[in-house]
Amino acid sequence: MSASALPLWALGDCHLNVGRFLDVADLAVSEQAQAFNPEAAASLWDEAALRSIASAPLWGHKAQGVLQQLSEENVRGKALLCELRLLRKAIFPPRAWAPGGVMETSFCSLKAMPRMEALRLPEAQGQESQESSNNNHSNHNNDDNNNDNDSDSWHWEDPVPALAAVPLSIGAFRGHSLAVAVQVESHGAIRDGFCIGVEICSPPAEGLLMSVMFAPASGQCWMQYAQGVPMMRTQALPPVDASEPVEAWVKVTADGGIFFLRQRQGHPLEESGLLPHDSLPSWAAEYFATLYLWTSDLEVPVAASVIYSGEDLPKKLLSAGAPHFEITGAWHLEGDVEEDDAHYALLDNGWY
Repeated sequence: MSASALPLWALGDCHLNVGRFLDVADLAVSEQAQAFNPEAAASLWDEAALRSIASAPLWGHKAQGVLQQLSEENVRGKALLCELRLLRKAIFPPRAWAPGGVMETSFCSLKAMPRMEALRLPEAQGQESQESSNNNHSNHNNDDNNNDNDSDSWHWEDPVPALAAVPLSIGAFRGHSLAVAVQVESHGAIRDGFCIGVEICSPPAEGLLMSVMFAPASGQCWMQYAQGVPMMRTQALPPVDASEPVEAWVKVTADGGIFFLRQRQGHPLEESGLLPHDSLPSWAAEYFATLYLWTSDLEVPVAASVIYSGEDLPKKLLSAGAPHFEITGAWHLEGDVEEDDAHYALLDNGWY
């Protein structure tokens, strides 16, 4: 056998250093070519999985809990990388939102219902019965011995904020790109009721957030710089009939720019234009793709599923989906935002 035909593992321990320069795709090819012995390949897969964990931020305690469970179960190497690919698409809407009509339907999908329909959900009815029972018990023991039970005195409190935000579990640090796609389905016009967007986060010690949102049905784009600050809105794309499934994409570029894509069956790919990084806060450190629901504006049920999450767009969209222009439309202020309607404190974020 000639020296040029020797496998890498014949070079001794230095072949591990060569393997550490390989990304996951190259490592898979090298393993298939038997460039590494089984022990070295297993070690390199372990290191690749740990690098993947360290290279992206996690949102909230539930995502951290998943990783903790995988560690306790000694899931490593390629198996851990497979779990991380699933976790990239995972969303965890709070269970407390279910009585309000926002519920998880799978690890990567949710369904939201109009508020009037949410009132008829079993969860909401159960809450109503419990509240009524508590009120009756309280009235029965009242010093006034008032036995009149006014059924209209009960008021159902919606557990879902007016703007409900559900971030994906794994985001991207500044300097890394991020691409996420969602398929949206409804049986009527959802207008601005559903958005895909990005939560831009400062370093945790600063505790700052900014939201950038795009409604695939109405084509409008919003930005909100801080809690309680009025939103800014622009018409990024023309409105469409969203009674048919729509794919909406968000891409965060490595330098921190953001743009959106919209794809409908039988129609060309549409792009919103780029929000360049210098139009966004300089304190940005982390980016999380997020599903947003304007629950008070929903008139029909809407279902959303995360169908893609990765560092870049798929190959079929890389050329067609590149930002070819910047958003140039005028931005308009969107009234006042009441503190109770702000969604920030309701997000499952480890900072709070």
